[in-house]
Amino acid sequence: MRIIEDASHAIGGGYGRAPVGNCRFSDITVFSFHPVKIVTTGEGGMAMTNDPALAELMRLDRSHGITRDPGQLQHDDVGPWYYEQQRLGFNYRMTDIAAALGLSQLTRIEEFISRRREIAAAYDAAFADLPLTTPWQHPDSYSGLHLYVIRLQLDKIGKTHRQVFEALREHQGDAIRLDAPQRRAPALITERVAVIARRERDDAVARQTNSAEAGKPSQELQDARTQVATLEKQVASLKAQLEARATASVDQPAAAPASSP
Repeated sequence: MRIIEDASHAIGGGYGRAPVGNCRFSDITVFSFHPVKIVTTGEGGMAMTNDPALAELMRLDRSHGITRDPGQLQHDDVGPWYYEQQRLGFNYRMTDIAAALGLSQLTRIEEFISRRREIAAAYDAAFADLPLTTPWQHPDSYSGLHLYVIRLQLDKIGKTHRQVFEALREHQGDAIRLDAPQRRAPALITERVAVIARRERDDAVARQTNSAEAGKPSQELQDARTQVATLEKQVASLKAQLEARATASVDQPAAAPASSP
């Protein structure tokens, strides 16, 4: 099993005196250089690994699966102009301008992180007596503080998340943000249901295969197959509804902007 470490928010952070991205606990670590991140190249990101084979595979895939490396070519002595497309890769190459922007910011990453820690300390002090929970930092780790996340103690506030959000937004505008939990994403929910159902079906198949009546489908297996078929129809229906909703929102004309007073 391969482990891919999502460090999109963690550049500049570390654990156990080692920086995030050293791949001690993973096969690949990925970073994001989106404009809102601590270091940006305008878009794109970076993948890091200690595995030479994975590194070579990622280099190949980022450039259409094309190589000119004589040691990897399957046809020898064709000519110095020769190259091979060995995989159906992608155009994931970063531009030289974007790379230059990222490299220039890497020289200032400690400055960026230090300033974020100053701001976080100011937040900690300002929020100390308020009914909310501020970020906690494990003593064996340090954060790049891409985000400063708070948890509202709603039982003490006496308001809902939405009420607090709308009140803050009224005073702060778009500076206030509330991220939706990914566990509620419709696409992930439908896929998760289908995966669970298929797993139950496969387990039933395995038990049936190992049973004394391997030639005759058990009631459990028949029920599992029926459940999977039903759920896959529901998944297909939900996906169709989501696609129709997305198409409708794209086709809907945008509201005219309000005139200035």
